[in-house]
Amino acid sequence: MVNSGAASLITPARTADILSVSAATLRRYAKQFKKHLSQHAKASRRQYTQKVLAVLTQASDLIRGGANTAIATVILGTVSPTDEIVLPANAINHAELVSAVEQARDQLRLIGEQFTLMKDKQVENTEQIAVLIARLNALQSRSVVDRLLNRISDTA
Repeated sequence: MVNSGAASLITPARTADILSVSAATLRRYAKQFKKHLSQHAKASRRQYTQKVLAVLTQASDLIRGGANTAIATVILGTVSPTDEIVLPANAINHAELVSAVEQARDQLRLIGEQFTLMKDKQVENTEQIAVLIARLNALQSRSVVDRLLNRISDTA
């Protein structure tokens, strides 16, 4: 700790050590989460208060836990650094999410199989229609010939 007068300000190097991040990562966090930090953390010679350290610790935990900057910013804006993060009642845990994704994948596979069967049936139906059209054309040709022959034989 550096200055006991100004709300126990902590140096960037010490803050980075406490968070177990590099100085560059600490600078990035300070930029990304600046609206949640004190004026000391935004100054050209940054220093951090205990409250800012708590915010940065929570941000670091969120990022390490897989949250992106936008999600971390929203969470930081809705809870204070001393609050424990409570997920909404309708939030699902990782196992439920994995299960839901697997079910969706299985459903998509089944839909794909059904689509393939329908496509094969369509090809089969198209072939049957072509055979029926050929038969119909042949019957129509015979009936025309038969009619012509009947007329010829009637007149002969």
